Amino acid sequence: MPEPSDNLLDQLWRDIEPGYAPVDDLIARGRRAGRTRRRKVLAATLAGGLCVVGGAVVGIQLTSSPEATVEPSPTQSGQPSHGEGLSPEDAVSRVVASIDDPMIAGASVIKNPDDPTDPSPWIEVRINSSAGDDIEPVWLGELVVGAAGELMRTSQPNLRQVIAGGQMVDTDTNGDPVTVPIGMGEATAGLTFNSPGATQLEERVSEVASELGIQVASVRVLTPLDSALAVTVKVPPGPVSWSVNELIADLQGSPADVEGVYVEIQSEAGDPLVRASAAKRLGGGGLWFAHGQAERFGANHG
Repeated sequence: MPEPSDNLLDQLWRDIEPGYAPVDDLIARGRRAGRTRRRKVLAATLAGGLCVVGGAVVGIQLTSSPEATVEPSPTQSGQPSHGEGLSPEDAVSRVVASIDDPMIAGASVIKNPDDPTDPSPWIEVRINSSAGDDIEPVWLGELVVGAAGELMRTSQPNLRQVIAGGQMVDTDTNGDPVTVPIGMGEATAGLTFNSPGATQLEERVSEVASELGIQVASVRVLTPLDSALAVTVKVPPGPVSWSVNELIADLQGSPADVEGVYVEIQSEAGDPLVRASAAKRLGGGGLWFAHGQAERFGANHG
């Protein structure tokens, strides 16, 4: 396999046409060889994307692809802790209650929107954010669908055999409904994570921020099944010596011990500069840059 290019994001902006395209391993391939910082990091896998160019922002919305898989992290016992064979309704109910995030208005099992005769379960996740198809609401939908699939499965090797698909439903800033499909790909079933507690993860975020010279604005620890982490940080003006790939990788640990990471990078004034996510169970995630920020926070730091 050829050595990954450090200029992968720059290449993506040049080469990809608007629409869905195979951008497997965008984050994983963006890591720098021979990195000598405290953690030897593996960057998050983000696969299959939609390139949006125009106006004030340039962004990519990424969803899972059939090739996207994530290596499991060992648990303390070394044994899978999920795969309980729950009914779709019970699995969804348990995940929504466990994740306990105010942005999640609810979730339910629905029919295939394109084929009501399809017996395979679909999961609809309703988000109350008025952010439309932004990175965070889609990430929350991916967390719910992946965790519910894991609780539903028995011995299936991937979650596509358990759930046919899903969708995230939100409203935009005008109050109009927005629906985003959540693809299953070939997401590996049976993933378990060491799942640190809130105190440990908050300490990790503080440590990473101190290393990188950034300020922590907020930390949320979610528990769809194992821990997931949502972080907002603020950066001073000027160039940075790290990429968003590396920030996500440091936050998720090496090997990854959380099942998802969402990060928003803001200016000191609170203006959003980058939004990025990784949802490990589905191999999904997203990436958005404000105009002019792609090179600053891209994967081209030497």
